[in-house]
Amino acid sequence: MPHIPMPVTLGEIPCEIMDQPATYSVTLVGVEQQNKLAHCGTGTLVTFHNQYFILTCNHCAQPFFKSDRIGLPIRIGGWPLFIQKLPPIYIGQYTTKEWGQDLAFIPVASLDAAIIRNSSNKTFYNLQNHQDEMLRTQPRTDSLLWAIVGSPISESNIEGPIEFHFMRKTYTGTIESSPTRDDFDYHEIRASLAGQNADDTFMKGVSGGGLWYANLGKHEDGSFILTERPRLEGVAFYRTNQDGDYVRIRCHGRRSIYQHALTALG
Repeated sequence: MPHIPMPVTLGEIPCEIMDQPATYSVTLVGVEQQNKLAHCGTGTLVTFHNQYFILTCNHCAQPFFKSDRIGLPIRIGGWPLFIQKLPPIYIGQYTTKEWGQDLAFIPVASLDAAIIRNSSNKTFYNLQNHQDEMLRTQPRTDSLLWAIVGSPISESNIEGPIEFHFMRKTYTGTIESSPTRDDFDYHEIRASLAGQNADDTFMKGVSGGGLWYANLGKHEDGSFILTERPRLEGVAFYRTNQDGDYVRIRCHGRRSIYQHALTALG
C-alpha cells in the first residue's frame, strides 16, 4: 500500500525539496566597461502567449538594463550568456522601496530563449497555463511550504571567468500576513536567520526571486513528498529589519502578477 503523507513541521523541511523552481530561476548579471561584472538581482524565466520574459523587480531591472551588456550565468564555468537588450516593462507605480510597486518584465528575444533552453537545464514557467486558477482561487497562506528562490551576493564570486560563479538557494518560511495596497497584493514571509541557507545578509541579491508554494507531506518512513507541483505565487522585493532571530521578506502576490502584470503584457 502507498504511504499516506503525514503532517510536517517547518523545521523539518529540507530546502532541497523545492529544487524544481530553481530550473526557472536566473541571476541577473550586468557587464560594465573593462568587463566588470555586477550582480543585479534574481529573476524567474517565464512565458506568456509565446513571448519570453524574465520576471523580476523594478529595482533589479533598472540597473540590469542600464549595464553595457546583460547576461545570465546559465552554464557552469565561463562568462554569462549575453542576451539582447530589450527595454523592461515596468508594472504599476513605484513609490517606495518598502511597498513598491516593484515588479518588471525583462523581454527575452525568441533566439535567446531557444539558446537558454538548449544550452542549460533552464526552462520557462508558463504563466498563461496558471492564470485562470490563480485568479479564481485563494492562496493557501496557512500552508507550511512557501519558499523564495534567489541568488545571494554572499554566495557569489564575480571576479572573473575563472572564479566566476553564482549560487542559487531556497529559503523556506511561513506567511505571517497578506496585506493589500492599491489593489496590489503582498505576502510577508517570516524567515528564521537560524534556518537553512539564511544569514543576516541573505536578502542581498535575492530581490526579484520567485515566491513558490507547494503542498508537502511526509511518508511514514520519514521521507518527504510534494503532493503537487510548485506554483509561482509572487516576487520577493524587500526585507524588513531583523526582529530577534527573524526577518520578514515582503513579496508581491499572485494578483499582482497574474492580473496587473499580465494585463500590462496585453
